Amino acid sequence: MSSESGVTDTSPERGGDDCSPPPTPSTDYVPPSQSAITSLERIRTEMHDIFGRAAKRFAAGDLGLIGWGPPPRVHQIHPDHHGKTWYFVGDIHGDFLAWHVLFETVRRDPDFRLCFLGDLVDRGPMDIECVAAILDAAERYPQQILWIVGNHDEAIRFTPGAERPFSAIVEPAEFTDWLNAPTNGIGADDARAWGHLFIAICNYLPRAARFPDGLLATHGGIPLADRWPHLTTILAFEQDGVLSDFTWTRATSAPKKLGWKFDPARRATSSSFEFGYKDLEGFCAAVSAVFPITEVIRGHDHVDGGYERPSGYGVIPLHTLNGFGFNHLTNSLANYKHELPLGVRRAGSPLEITRVTYSIDEYQTVYMPIVAPVPDIVATNEERAVIDESGGGYRNGLPSTLAE
Repeated sequence: MSSESGVTDTSPERGGDDCSPPPTPSTDYVPPSQSAITSLERIRTEMHDIFGRAAKRFAAGDLGLIGWGPPPRVHQIHPDHHGKTWYFVGDIHGDFLAWHVLFETVRRDPDFRLCFLGDLVDRGPMDIECVAAILDAAERYPQQILWIVGNHDEAIRFTPGAERPFSAIVEPAEFTDWLNAPTNGIGADDARAWGHLFIAICNYLPRAARFPDGLLATHGGIPLADRWPHLTTILAFEQDGVLSDFTWTRATSAPKKLGWKFDPARRATSSSFEFGYKDLEGFCAAVSAVFPITEVIRGHDHVDGGYERPSGYGVIPLHTLNGFGFNHLTNSLANYKHELPLGVRRAGSPLEITRVTYSIDEYQTVYMPIVAPVPDIVATNEERAVIDESGGGYRNGLPSTLAE
């Protein structure tokens, strides 16, 4: 891994304007210390033990994740983590290869701190493997990983006695499909126990994290303007509607978005509204006395190339980061990205975006055996209260340019 600015591969706690151009990505392939297929096979072989140990750590109240546990849900980064190099990974969405490639890169730095921006499941083909992988990583590297809950992570529900007891308030929702009808030799009792554990873990994940230099990390976005008058104390950020906004709101390139004003019924039950760069500036000004923010990094919206900093967000820079490699419009593995973006932030330095690549052998061994088409799903604006971004199923095949 490299970047033009010189990135070198190297019980639960709680606790100035930048108008520079977007970070310039660069690419370098460094073979991982463990191949993707070896890592996948290990996770599958040890899956029962990984979930069993995670259940015991959950019961003991120490899962090993930064900020996991009782409130507050808006986490203030503890002084123990100040001065560290922080790495940022966007939405993974069941893409085990992406998780493996990015995490192998991160853990070359023995004192890393990793912020995963949420949405571990759905869309990709290996949800349960990704869940096991992050739990395994948290156990191996305690208090080095911060997992901010995504809307797909928190959207899963369980209804006892129902024909399909696991459901979700977003679509697509492949993880609940798997939990209701597990494959790969996993029994129904194990799948149900692991689904319960996943729901319980996500209930205790942070919704946002604020770094001492003013960086805000979250999955969705910011609390919208109707919340601002009430945000006069840190405790006020723990209100349900505020926390929901952090997870669900979406960024646009427009200056302001006021849709929430004209749909009070939906606003009462949903926070999947949009904000613009003037909204972000207004939020930061409104809460500056108690919650100073100078920059935001998030996931949620799926963008070309996996990284975007809209030009309008000059006063308060906004970075959108996706970790998965499949096509963000079709969820097709056949159009897998050649490079996966990784955010890197050294103490006192601006955010850098580096691009991590993988070998064709890794792609082929992990994804060529998969043939599992599912129907495309297209969301309408009216359905956004319960339906996530538009998209469809994953399909087998080589990335088009790699196959040439």
